[in-house]
Amino acid sequence: MFPTRPTTTPVQRFVAATNAHDGDALLALFAPGATVIDDGTTSSAITRLSIALA
Repeated sequence: MFPTRPTTTPVQRFVAATNAHDGDALLALFAPGATVIDDGTTSSAITRLSIALA
């Protein structure tokens, strides 16, 4: 049986957390030790999100 209510995708949660400037919610979307590759730069998720939210 399929759920009867829509689910929120990780992308939707990422966009909502970004728009709300909610760093804790953003970090919750990543596994511990996750890496982010953005604009050819590889860094830890925590480091990259800290820079982005500064």
